[in-house]
Amino acid sequence: MTDNMNPPLASIIAWIEEIRRVECASFVDVALRLPEVWSVIRAQGLARRTIAQACGWPLRLSRDAIQTQSANSLGVTLLNFGADCAIGLWQYAPRTCHLMHVEGKFHDACALVVRRHRKLTP
Repeated sequence: MTDNMNPPLASIIAWIEEIRRVECASFVDVALRLPEVWSVIRAQGLARRTIAQACGWPLRLSRDAIQTQSANSLGVTLLNFGADCAIGLWQYAPRTCHLMHVEGKFHDACALVVRRHRKLTP
């Protein structure tokens, strides 16, 4: 998880308003439809968690979700959580990581997060 510098609250509020105006459903949408916003928040885990929470996007993965959702869906939720690397995720959510590992989805979900994080970077 990366939090290089916390952006000002006014910036976060402006991004939330823009994301809602454009009707983005995830950070993947943000990266595709609002690349200027994504370029700033991609490395801001805390800002992403705040934005995801304000937009009502999932932040937690239940045991049921881990068992039934695809690695892609899990990866989207990990982006909402602010994850950008496997080590950071293990540090902040060890139980979730263990459940994903048991289901055989941890590596694929984290690979998607890291790939999206880098690939969607301008």
